[in-house]
Amino acid sequence: MYHSVTDTPALCRTSSLVEELGQIEYIFSDKTGTLTCNQMEFRQVSIGGVAYADVVEEAKKGEVFSFAELRETLARGGEGSAIIDEFLTLLATCHTVIPEMKDEKIVYQASSPDEAALVSGADVLGYTFKVSSPWSLASIF
Repeated sequence: MYHSVTDTPALCRTSSLVEELGQIEYIFSDKTGTLTCNQMEFRQVSIGGVAYADVVEEAKKGEVFSFAELRETLARGGEGSAIIDEFLTLLATCHTVIPEMKDEKIVYQASSPDEAALVSGADVLGYTFKVSSPWSLASIF
């Protein structure tokens, strides 16, 4: 198996897949193709009841804040920065994603596209997951 768009061949990362497949009772799908395309993007997040987005519509300014404003809150240590820091640290470390270097860029390999999107989202916000090993469960920059 090979995915030509991302130049990625199939790679087995676990031997427990057969056992897990035998436990499946229900399969959920959608008709729009968002799940079947396996392409997820981190576009918006709510942390501590405050919404942040990569693009904020003019009508929603003041109730939704930009990712740039999130970074500014973290940099100045503003209200809620400790919660944001903890959330993004957990987002960058609590997963089964494997980082790989391709053309001097980190590419995240994950069993599900949503998990890869969440780790990529943390990366965009400055919490880069770099290493996963048996000795160090996770390492972020």
